[in-house]
Amino acid sequence: MVIKQWVWWGMLIVWGGGVALADELPTDRVSFETFGEAHRFLFMAVLEGYYEDGVSHADVARILRREEGKGYDHFIYACPICTAVQQASELYANRPELSMYKPPSYQVKEATFGTGLSTELSAGLASESVEIRLKTIFQLVNTWVNRKLERSRLSDTERSQLMAEMEAGKALGIRRLAGYKKAADEAILDSSAPGFATLDACAMCNGATNSAFQGLEPKGLGAPSSSSLVKK
Repeated sequence: MVIKQWVWWGMLIVWGGGVALADELPTDRVSFETFGEAHRFLFMAVLEGYYEDGVSHADVARILRREEGKGYDHFIYACPICTAVQQASELYANRPELSMYKPPSYQVKEATFGTGLSTELSAGLASESVEIRLKTIFQLVNTWVNRKLERSRLSDTERSQLMAEMEAGKALGIRRLAGYKKAADEAILDSSAPGFATLDACAMCNGATNSAFQGLEPKGLGAPSSSSLVKK
């Protein structure tokens, strides 16, 4: 099914090596709708994943890493998949306290439900290498999406439609990344996708669509939830 994507008014993106207003772009072929089913599914999958695995304040801050004067290291500006993941990440980063519970515990301190990511994953998010950080985020997004797919009990038709919309969002994000990289002005890449200067794939997009990323294989549709993400 072909549905339109409405993008924020006045937002500038790069298209085919030039800069154009988002609302001037052809939208009749886009099937990842802003605030549509795929957007909401991905947003909730990531938010639930944060809470269920008990991601710490420090780890979500690392996912939202951003140098002064540049864009987010791990997100591609105006990529539909990245936007949904970023929105869920920012909401979780600003979650309310759970201070009514005593004595203090990890869950109370971090205002979450789980007991934190594994040492390996936390170290990956803290790495100085942007590629290692993106590989770690890929694993998280892929696990959280598959966990929600498993629990949602979608019919084959519903799942196929959802994943088709995810693929459309991925395709749009990759086109935008390619445009940023083709731009003559390097500042455009720095402000739009600074962590992707040497990459042609999106960690969020590949995680959401069960596509391999930088040598890492996805868990697959409806794969059982992995407890390896959580501290024992």
